[in-house]
Amino acid sequence: MVVIEFELRSGKKLLDTNPDKFGFLRESNDLREHPDRVMDRIAEDGFAYIPGFHESELVLRARKALLESLQEEGVLEPGTPLDAAISKSGVTMSFRPDIANTSEPIQSLVYSEHAMSWFSRVFNEPAVHYDFTWLRVVGNGQGTWPHCDIVYMGRGTRQLYTMWTPLGNIPLKQGGLIVLDNSHHQKELHASYGQLDVDVMCSNEPNKNEVEAHGFHRSGAIDIDPVKLRDELGGRWLTAREFRVGDALIFGMDTVHASLDNQTESIRLSLDTRYQRASDPIDERWVGEARGHNLEKRETIC
Repeated sequence: MVVIEFELRSGKKLLDTNPDKFGFLRESNDLREHPDRVMDRIAEDGFAYIPGFHESELVLRARKALLESLQEEGVLEPGTPLDAAISKSGVTMSFRPDIANTSEPIQSLVYSEHAMSWFSRVFNEPAVHYDFTWLRVVGNGQGTWPHCDIVYMGRGTRQLYTMWTPLGNIPLKQGGLIVLDNSHHQKELHASYGQLDVDVMCSNEPNKNEVEAHGFHRSGAIDIDPVKLRDELGGRWLTAREFRVGDALIFGMDTVHASLDNQTESIRLSLDTRYQRASDPIDERWVGEARGHNLEKRETIC
């Protein structure tokens, strides 16, 4: 059993940390200098966890700018150190793309020449990124439910990759990302859930989207119980012993992932960004000046 001195929870459910159900991510330090191997590593593991991918100075600069914005909004606890990232009592936060999409330090971190040239070497041709940047500002409480990204951004190429970047050190208790081992090989799941779109509404069932109509959660989650889902699919929930400044976790559209609950008083700060070949079709919801889920609703008979 993995020895952890406190309970780990995800979606408010207690995770079993026996070695057949829980473990730690394989580190791929070699991929920093060999991006041509990334596709093979993701095909094998479902992810590529690369400690030290980003320059620490750029990460800390983005973190500081973000915390200064939150402080100006009055959502941080007065009298506490800025870098402690302690939210004011009663304040709930989770998703702040409005800050990420206008923050020069954040944009310079994840779309730098280093990042884009590295992904171009991954694809062996020029890479592009989505214009929309997902920023998660997660206080004490429940993390993200298990899902695959394809249901949110599947209208372009499926050869699209997510990079998750922690903006600061994230110990286990603060609620970092978790990946379900070998979930990218779940053919039945990808043939059903993986063909759905959260922005396709049921014309014959008002206020229901096709994801919900097929028995999954309306939000796009596969299940809101990560313990039950792991029991059904097998594998292990994997994470890092502690995500560190500079780390990056990269995975494809069919990898099941979620996050641990934040059991601390500090806010967990992280970014989700997306990259693909420039020559491939791109999902129109996430590029250009006007972007987001509500812009491109479609209908189908469920």
